[in-house]
Amino acid sequence: MTMLETRSQALVDSAGQQAAEESQESMVQLRSVTKYFANVAAVDGIDLDVAEGEVLTLLGPSGCGKSTTLRCITGSLEIDAGTIQIGGKDVTRVPTHGRHIGLVFQNFALFPHMTVTENVAFPLKVRRVAKHEIRSRVAQALELVQLGQLGKRLPRELSGGQQQRVGLARAIVYRPRVVLFDEPLSNLDAMLRREMRYEIRRLCDELGFTAIYVTHDQEEALALSDRIAVMKDGIIHQIGAPDEIYASPRTLFVAQFLGNPNRNAGTLTELRADEATVRIGTTTVETPLPLDEIALGSDVVLVVRPEVVRIANSAEQTRVNMWEARISAMSFLGERREYVLTIDEGFELRAYLPPDVGHALGDVVRVEVPIAECRVYPGASASVEDS
Repeated sequence: MTMLETRSQALVDSAGQQAAEESQESMVQLRSVTKYFANVAAVDGIDLDVAEGEVLTLLGPSGCGKSTTLRCITGSLEIDAGTIQIGGKDVTRVPTHGRHIGLVFQNFALFPHMTVTENVAFPLKVRRVAKHEIRSRVAQALELVQLGQLGKRLPRELSGGQQQRVGLARAIVYRPRVVLFDEPLSNLDAMLRREMRYEIRRLCDELGFTAIYVTHDQEEALALSDRIAVMKDGIIHQIGAPDEIYASPRTLFVAQFLGNPNRNAGTLTELRADEATVRIGTTTVETPLPLDEIALGSDVVLVVRPEVVRIANSAEQTRVNMWEARISAMSFLGERREYVLTIDEGFELRAYLPPDVGHALGDVVRVEVPIAECRVYPGASASVEDS
């Protein structure tokens, strides 16, 4: 077995062990869940474990299968294959009302003719909870979402953020063990989205329920989640803690979707014991070994995040991955400046630098990228199978 095969197998073994440990105490468990639309797999054999009290986010672009997965968990879609367990109970064929889950929707879904109190009380009335218990629980839920004084208002008398808080209160009022969020903040403006994501996280921590959250907003996912499952084409490409996925993306898709990295096409020219060399134009870049086995001479994509690109002091000695570059574009973005640094034909790097760093358009500077911050992925025809 080659060293790359050993590393790849270790990743598989580690993921398998982690899944096995999680499945022993999972609040929500999906096994080989599959859903077809017109003979196309919108969800393609997903395995997923969500631990009790965990906030897990399904993240991906439109059409990746994240909302379909959530609807399979809610029971609003009947799956074509696989099983779903909630709280250790097989709910694969159980209707939505029997799954004891809370739902928070994208469009608020409030009854316009009902007051805030009546909207929040509705799930309890459906469950025939005693009136005195309804009053107590509704009051508690509204206090939790900081709407205790607005119980008599109608939805049209509330702001968008207040309406979403009502939706949250209604979802938690009957104390479900699992709450599902379907892009709940996408209809709010940027400031309200930031405010509400911290509010949702606070409620998750305070009440201790398990949450599955669907979004295409990477910042939202990073801020809210204990773990993120990045999806594309109905499958999970990578699952892990936010900092783990951001720092060590397993595939080019994950690397591109989280953050806004530099991507440069190049050629893999050398493989050593623990490092590799990629050529971009006439420039060579030293990198860690690719995660995937790639043949020498193959096309690859070099990924570098802008925040790790450094402009070196002119007195510093030339080191590995240090090059001269011309500042070909620049923007002031308030908390930082963004520079476009042209190193070679076809080799540019964007850098995020503090706003007080002063360089002019056209300046020639020395640029450095640490080897450990470079990521190499197969490009067109780069994989061993295709070579």
